[in-house]
Amino acid sequence: MKRKKAFLLYHDSYETIRFLDDEQLGKLTRLIFEYKLYGTFPDPSNMLFFVFNPIKLQLDRDNESYLESIEAKSKAGKKSAEVKALKQIQQSSTELTRVESVEMCSTESTDNDNVNDNVSVNEREIVKVKNNKEPKSINDFVKLMDSEKYLGTDEILNKTFINFIQMRINMKKIPTKNAVELLTNKLKELSKANKDVAVKILEKSIENNWIGIFELKTNNSNTFVKQGQIPVFNRSSQGQHYVGDDVK
Repeated sequence: MKRKKAFLLYHDSYETIRFLDDEQLGKLTRLIFEYKLYGTFPDPSNMLFFVFNPIKLQLDRDNESYLESIEAKSKAGKKSAEVKALKQIQQSSTELTRVESVEMCSTESTDNDNVNDNVSVNEREIVKVKNNKEPKSINDFVKLMDSEKYLGTDEILNKTFINFIQMRINMKKIPTKNAVELLTNKLKELSKANKDVAVKILEKSIENNWIGIFELKTNNSNTFVKQGQIPVFNRSSQGQHYVGDDVK
């Protein structure tokens, strides 16, 4: 440990040394310095021992206080360094998260810039939906249906299907993407691709809180179809729709 550069002599020590002559005072001064510099002290037989000892005790108390203050400062310094290091770690973590967020936004922006300028805003949302995980909220399912066109473009049919999904969400029976595709395929099969029948099938399930869809118990399920026209789901460059969407 680094040695102190100085030590104190107190006024009240003068009462101890005031009767010493100059020679004795000089020798005492030497004893004090040698003790502080080298740790040596006089033999008790030395006539100056009894004068030196009270001064020594005071010097020892001062030295002990000095060491305690050094230790306290050391502990405070370590604690301050730990707090500073923790703040730096937290700041670095925050900056890293910010950088990752910026990079993700930049990547998304670059990906979107590479898409043809003629791509609509709606189709840009479709790209994001396809990259997402399983849908959880009703908004996720709206985007999914809009992107995949499972049931064509009929607004009433798609809205009714979304209402059916909302009912399932309320019942804590959230379907997966795969389940949605299976449900829509089954709906097309049960309705024989007739959009009005499909709507009634969905409404029946919603009315009864059924998580599945079932064939209507009726003998005139084809009355919605014009005679001689085969209503089917069809994919085209314009997306999926019912052939005969214009049927009134």
